[in-house]
Amino acid sequence: MKCEYDLETKNDTRKITVNCLECKDRFHMEDCLPHIICLMSDEYNVDNIIFSEEKETMMKGEVVDIFSRLGMLDKELKRLSNRKRDSGDCDGCEASPNKLFSSLQDTLRNETKSIFDVYRDATYILMKAEGCRGCRKSTKEDMERIGNELISIFYHVRRKAYGIIG
Repeated sequence: MKCEYDLETKNDTRKITVNCLECKDRFHMEDCLPHIICLMSDEYNVDNIIFSEEKETMMKGEVVDIFSRLGMLDKELKRLSNRKRDSGDCDGCEASPNKLFSSLQDTLRNETKSIFDVYRDATYILMKAEGCRGCRKSTKEDMERIGNELISIFYHVRRKAYGIIG
């Protein structure tokens, strides 16, 4: 289910107002995170997000930056999972980029807390796969980029949410 929202641009500030009154879940971060990630993969340069219920909750700054990065990661995983393959052999291969990146995108959207476990498992599958060398090489490079971004986001959250440096 996608969230209903309005996008407003005023004085170079982009603000999204999410209509939470109509949602059965109402605003609860754990339930809303998949929807926020989808929303942020469609929008760009957002400065503020307002979750509108009886009371409004506004998020800005670092929190919106983290949501934006998760949205960009979601968009990149979608692009990678739709990448054209070099051969038809990928369909049966468990290390197929389509399968690996689709699994990561699904986890990012629905079980965000499990993303590192799924990433680790996908990396292991890729390492032991005996498929096409060219496909494995490009998928490995993409997996390294995705892993670096996941780690960067994790450290960003750790620094801002918990005040942990390093």
